[in-house]
Amino acid sequence: MRLSLVTRVFAGFFLVLCLLGGVALYSVVTMDRMQHEVNIIKQGLLPASTRLHNLSQELGQVAALVANSSCEEVVWVAHRLPEMKPFDALTEIGRELDDLAASPHLSPRSRNLFTNASLQIEALLQGSNLLSGVATELNSTAGLTLPTESNPAIYEELISRYLVSAAAAEMRGGTGRQVREAMRRA
Repeated sequence: MRLSLVTRVFAGFFLVLCLLGGVALYSVVTMDRMQHEVNIIKQGLLPASTRLHNLSQELGQVAALVANSSCEEVVWVAHRLPEMKPFDALTEIGRELDDLAASPHLSPRSRNLFTNASLQIEALLQGSNLLSGVATELNSTAGLTLPTESNPAIYEELISRYLVSAAAAEMRGGTGRQVREAMRRA
């Protein structure tokens, strides 16, 4: 069966029209999925990232203040440390990342990224990272009897030792440097 030229042109036009329609439909579906993923990231990841950045800055400021302060400022920091509770903030951020990873609109790559970030936060909370960091800072673990069940417990123990050392050095009328040295030995 031979088709006329007009029929072949219309058939070719119809084929091109169907292909363009399919590509357009695929583009709309893909862009809708991307929009959902961007909204999830915007509403979930950006606030968690901002809080993590703020926590990092706050802890960095405390470290700088302890390193270069007078006795009164060091003692003030020592009394403020128990209120900071950085591990509580990390726990909350880890939960938010878990919630983001459970979203059905995320691509597998993004889901793996959020799951891995949450697992790293969990490792920081429950692992030996803080204990090994403290041991490295003190150059040995000899005589170091800290709790090993979780990093928040280690943090609480270090804070209590820090407070006792700061109070003792302050009562002796020590300078900021002497207070820091006493706390480092604690």
